[in-house]
Formats: sequence, C-alpha cells, structure tokens
Amino acid sequence: MSDQFDLTLSKALEQLKFAVQAINEPVNLDGMFISHLDVKLRLRDDISWKIYENPLVWLQRSNPNLDQAPSLAALGYLLNYQLHDVRINDSEASNKFKWGLERVKQRKDVFSLPNSWAMQPTTVLGICLGILSIQSVSDIAWMLSLTTDYLKLPNIAPMVKLVYFYVQTLLNNSFGQKPKIDPDSSISLYSLAELAFAIWLVKRELVDVKEEKESWLKTAQGKLIEKILREPYEGDDYKAGIIFLVAIDYIEARSQRPDFDLVCSLLENFLPAMERWKEKWEVKDEYDVQSLLWLILRPSFANLTYEEYLPKFGRSSERYDIGIPELGLIIEAKYTRRSTDLQKIVEEIGKDVAQLQPQTIFQHIIAFIYDESCSTERHAWVKQTLESIPEVKSAIIVAAPAICRASKIKTQRKVKINKRK
Repeated sequence: MSDQFDLTLSKALEQLKFAVQAINEPVNLDGMFISHLDVKLRLRDDISWKIYENPLVWLQRSNPNLDQAPSLAALGYLLNYQLHDVRINDSEASNKFKWGLERVKQRKDVFSLPNSWAMQPTTVLGICLGILSIQSVSDIAWMLSLTTDYLKLPNIAPMVKLVYFYVQTLLNNSFGQKPKIDPDSSISLYSLAELAFAIWLVKRELVDVKEEKESWLKTAQGKLIEKILREPYEGDDYKAGIIFLVAIDYIEARSQRPDFDLVCSLLENFLPAMERWKEKWEVKDEYDVQSLLWLILRPSFANLTYEEYLPKFGRSSERYDIGIPELGLIIEAKYTRRSTDLQKIVEEIGKDVAQLQPQTIFQHIIAFIYDESCSTERHAWVKQTLESIPEVKSAIIVAAPAICRASKIKTQRKVKINKRK
C-alpha cells in the first residue's frame, strides 16, 4: 500500500472510531447493538465503555414506557448483558420485560409502516436478546414466526433482512439450512454498512453465499475498503460501528497474513539464527537441513506440510521437502559436501520443477542450499541459474556456519598431525 493510501484509510477509520465514541452513552440502542457484536474488542482500551447499567437501576431512573418497542429493546439488551456478562438473572426486571412484550405482541400489521419497530434493526435485536434472556419458548416461537413472515415479503430492506437472518440464528441454532445471500447483488448493490454486516455474518458462518465462501469474502472485503475510501460513512449510529469492526478485522488479518516475503526473510536469516548453535549439534545431511527449516518456518505457517508426494509426472512421482499450501510454495532443502555437488543440485531442482506442471496446488519453489564445502565463489552463478527458472521464486544459498565446521576442522587437523608423526 502507498503512504497516501494508508493515510486516507487511516483517516476514514479514525472518523468511524469517533462515530463509535459518540454512541458510547448509557442505554444507547445503537451503542448496545454494536457492543453485542463485540466492537469493544477492537477498541480495546481506547475508550471507557459505558453502555450498560443495572436493569432495575435504569428502570427506576428512567421510568420508561415498556409498551413502546424501543424502550423494551433497551431493557432486552440490559437483561442479556446482565445474564451473560455479569451472570445475574434479575427476576423483577425480567417480569417487567414480559409485561411490555405482551403489549408489543398485540400490535397488528407491524410491517405496514416503514417506521415500525419491526423495521428498526437495533430495536429488533434488543427485543430478540430480551426474549432469549427470559427463556420463554412461546415468545421464541412468536419471534421466529415474525421474522419468517417478514422474509417472505417482496422488496425488503437489505439491512433489516440481514438482521432478521441473524435473529433467526440466535433464536434457534437448529433453524435448518442457513439463509443464503446473492453474491452479485450483495457486493454491487449493498450499501457500505449492509456489505459490512453481510461480511460479518458470512465470516461467522451464520449465512451462506451462493458461491465459494473464500472467493466471495476476498471480493467483498476488497470492495468494502474501496467503498470506505470513496464513500466514507458520516453517521453516528450502529452502522458506523459495524463498518469499523469489519474493516479493522480485515486490515489486521491482512497485516498478519504470512506471505512469500516473510518466507524469504526467515530463510535469509538462517545464518544469524545459528549464532547460538552448539558445536555438538551436527548438521550432517539434507534431513538435518529440513528439520532446521521446519523449526524456522512452523511458528509462522500453521499449515506447513512435509515429505508428501506430488502427482506423477510420466511414471515417476517425487516427494517435496516442505510445502506451504496457502502460498502454493515448496521449499526444497539441499545439502552439498563438495563444490562439484552444486551443479548436481541445479539439475535436481530442474527435475523438481517438472513435477509442478501437472498439478495445481503448488506452483513455485524456493531452493535452500546448505553448502558444507563453503564454496562461496560458486554461489552467484548457482543462484543466477536457478532463479532463471520461472517456477523458482528464489534460491537461497548459505555456507555452513563456522560453529558447524569446528569439530570437522579439529578432526582434519588431528589427522594431518598424525600423518606427520
């Protein structure tokens, strides 16, 4: 990323963060909505979270009209927080919620007006969480029926639809087949906030997409960043929180994702890493080199594989040394005892490359050569020759460290002295 791109994105994220701070107020529906989605984890200690309070204290202080859906939703958020985070089930506050819910349930044609409580995501989720807190089977069935009826309507608002998908998974984990979102319309037609919430749901496997999940996520998250830069969201509400949460998730994941440059950096630092090596730990052959490379790479690549067979090329099938499937990369470890071995290694790597042609998982090779002979004057042409092969991304050649040659040098000296005697 360019410095200008980073600066622009950083400013956009900072603006979203300020929006989240603006709704960090006691019993704020927008704030409680995004708090439920764990936006607090992304803000860490940047702000002091003050959304929640004791349900009974809030009821006594505010004296809300609980037959109004927004007030009932607020109580639902507070009950859910108290039950799951504080581990307290307040029966008096729960009874007040039940009273208000019965009055809300009596309303007819709740989808007929655009400003109905049933069309407000923050209110819908709060009432859902309250129903889960009082653990009423009949009320869960009522809410499931309500959401199912809404999802059958034509031309429904995308954000409300996504919230209803989420509510259904909360109310009934065995709801059956996961709802699916259309991959084309979701990416091209969704607003910034709608796309962010769709990504949040898909990543948590709460909804499916009508195509391969990882491919959709890659496209959708790229489009999300593009929209943030081109159409920055300026509202102070739950939508800003969703966008902030999903964008930060994506950016942090990208910044920590191991890539080819990391592999090269780790392998090129092989010699400095051997500084604390002990003379008694001999590096005797190619298998020892493989073990060392595994030790270096495994902490950064959880899916590392080793010594598995590649598909046959002709009548033969070879095993690779170490594979990194997510990068389509193979590391071939070679060990040379004499300077003349270097030419043989060039030929061996050429054969290894031929094995890549018939299959699709691995497309590139890094050649790592441990040169026991310390023929450093030959390293340049070997590296140049290997890297001229398109499939060889890099050739890293290291001379055996002095600590690994010490015992052999001593042995050779003793042999010479004995011969003189």
